[in-house]
Amino acid sequence: MKKSDLKDLSFFKEKDGTPDMFSLQLNCFEASVYNILLNQFKLDKKLIAALFIRDVNPTFWRNSTTGVFRLYNLSRNLVSLWTKYVRVNTYVREGDSGAVGFIESLLDQGHMVILDTVFEILSFYSKYNPDFDMKDFRPGVDDHNNIILCHDTENFYYVEKLPYTVTMENYIPYESNAQIGVISKREIEKACSHYMRCCTVEADVGNLTGNAFKTEVAGLFHAIAGNFLAPEVQDGLYTRYYGKEAMERFAELCDEGCSLEAYYKTEGWPMLDRICFDIWMIHGARTILLEYINIMNGDMGYSGDPQLLKGKIIETKEQWELIETILNKMLRTKKPLDRNIGDRIRQLLAEEIELIELLKLF
Repeated sequence: MKKSDLKDLSFFKEKDGTPDMFSLQLNCFEASVYNILLNQFKLDKKLIAALFIRDVNPTFWRNSTTGVFRLYNLSRNLVSLWTKYVRVNTYVREGDSGAVGFIESLLDQGHMVILDTVFEILSFYSKYNPDFDMKDFRPGVDDHNNIILCHDTENFYYVEKLPYTVTMENYIPYESNAQIGVISKREIEKACSHYMRCCTVEADVGNLTGNAFKTEVAGLFHAIAGNFLAPEVQDGLYTRYYGKEAMERFAELCDEGCSLEAYYKTEGWPMLDRICFDIWMIHGARTILLEYINIMNGDMGYSGDPQLLKGKIIETKEQWELIETILNKMLRTKKPLDRNIGDRIRQLLAEEIELIELLKLF
């Protein structure tokens, strides 16, 4: 891609400049794939929206030995359809001074490149730390991804989820398109030479139209409905619960007065950010579903009342957003979980049951 082409690209925004709420609810890797399909492959949003629908069911797991627990929205037994229709080519370089040159070669072939590296030492990143010790970097642990679009002699041109993943005072926008950032190759070289994982994508989009694909999308909704009652899974010391049982188990934990200090932790993520992200994934899945309904504008093979479905999605979404707010406040004030939050979860469960029944009408 030529630098002159960057002015016509759009990331995380609609054509009218308003936020693209669909893309903003995707995690950083999925958002990268989505934006590449729109900008590199020039695909219509309506064509690819169904690919990124994810399970709305919460997942809860707990370590029976340590008591560590987590409530979030990544169902290991149900994946989004994009994983079937998009091929991801992955390349990893560690301790390789030629990593930047390798990225350049992929860009020169016409690819947009999804990058994972030591973002903590890049000044534009929201978690930038000029004193970051490279010995503390753990590949694959809470990794981040952005998109590298093209390069010239001195710089790379990249995309982040503005303003959420950048330090705005350090962000240098491209003069012809402020959605795109500029970073010198000299700055990024240290990070990529230590560790670089990059990806290109290939899209099989010939089968995204027609009745067969519509049947596959309907099957995804039925799988989501089925996952609401999925059995528990034992994974080493962890027991994983889905949907109804996930909410019931978490409510029981609240009744017990469990401390939020037992919540799942990873190095580099403050607890407040972790909980916020995890519950965001749950209500974000509902925002994606709402956006899908709006994008399809009635052309989605739904046999029920779309307005009733939208109303229930909004209702449960707002309740999960409120739970996120409550948990964050409890964490700040160092209060343990309690029966009040447990009762709120049980009340929400009744609404979730109604939502699942409506999803069965696809």
